[in-house]
Amino acid sequence: MSLTTLPSNISLRIVPRPAVRLAGIRIHTDMQTAPEDVKNLWQDAMPRISELLSGKKNMPTYGISWVTDPETGSFDYLAAVKSGRNSVLPEEFEETIIPAGLYAECIVPSREALYRLYNYLYYEWLPAQDESLITGDSPCYEVYPDDYVKDGRMKLYIPVVGA
Repeated sequence: MSLTTLPSNISLRIVPRPAVRLAGIRIHTDMQTAPEDVKNLWQDAMPRISELLSGKKNMPTYGISWVTDPETGSFDYLAAVKSGRNSVLPEEFEETIIPAGLYAECIVPSREALYRLYNYLYYEWLPAQDESLITGDSPCYEVYPDDYVKDGRMKLYIPVVGA
């Protein structure tokens, strides 16, 4: 597997990730409208997510994406936070488990760079890799550290197999 086709400003490595249980609010969107749709979702969801966190410190938030139609670029997106096995969730929340596995981990410098990175990884980088590195069936996800608002950096995880 060659990582040399990545732009020099992109940091990427293949890492094992544990399973994580998350709860949040889901929308359906596509690559054209996602920047605005996802921004609006986070604005609407954060007060509810804050209720689930109930004063807990240093808790990251998660953005999870499931491709629903690769030809049109449509996908479901969940704005979420970690949840416990017996968490009581608000009515509009749903729970999901991100499976353990191998993921391509990218450090993303800003929200503006995120959509360009998604396009690059899915439409240029992954197709250029050998067949031992194909996208897994798991969703990809973003991890926003608690200091994201100040720093703007996040991590993106894309499932891979055979690395």
